Amino acid sequence: MDDACILQTALTVAVSGYEIWAAVGTYKPTSDVNDRTATFQLKDGVALYGGFAGTETARSDRNPAARITILSGDLNGNDNNTIEYDEPTRAENSYHVVTGATGQSWMASPSPQAMPTALLLPPTAAADVQR
Repeated sequence: MDDACILQTALTVAVSGYEIWAAVGTYKPTSDVNDRTATFQLKDGVALYGGFAGTETARSDRNPAARITILSGDLNGNDNNTIEYDEPTRAENSYHVVTGATGQSWMASPSPQAMPTALLLPPTAAADVQR
């Protein structure tokens, strides 16, 4: 399973109160280079965090400065440093890499009884549900 499927699956199955922990690496919203409409659709009440090595047991163990987690729309992996409207290496990029959640927001301070479940996403393995 590729990284796009792992993160997309986690976002699909997550419900309000879940946290998704993404390990160091680059994640694309699809492995189909022709699907420019692919996006990481966020959900109300689901938190997405990067900066994990893949072995952590607490969110506080992550290190986003050292373990860079990238959500990329460069579906072919061929972008260069030229920033132009008509740059041909961007012709297959996603229109929207991340799309925000709609509806009511999750409350800022959940009760201790409703602590989130975490989905730990190592970049090369299927997501594990951590309780």
